[in-house]
Amino acid sequence: MTEIIEVTSFEQFTGLVAEGPVVVDYWADWCGPCKKFAPHYESAAEKSTLDLTFASVDVEANEWAIKREGIMQIPTVRLYYFGKVLDTKSRTVVPFLNELTTTLGG
Repeated sequence: MTEIIEVTSFEQFTGLVAEGPVVVDYWADWCGPCKKFAPHYESAAEKSTLDLTFASVDVEANEWAIKREGIMQIPTVRLYYFGKVLDTKSRTVVPFLNELTTTLGG
């Protein structure tokens, strides 16, 4: 089981994504699609046997995410690999998450 790390600062975020493969969920409490996606993300993290970190960024509490990471829509899921963005998906995040975990697991 992999714990989802709640990112609370830009410094924490930059340190986290620099460490290896990280999947980040950008969300907001008022976002209906984010609430629908949350159980899928939690399930993927819980079932993951991969060497993959799962993190979560509340864009309301962390405005730097919008500015520095260019998050324009939520939910957005982004895959980082040692600080580099490998892929980003907005809105169609459930199929992306399934594909990502299948590809990395296989």
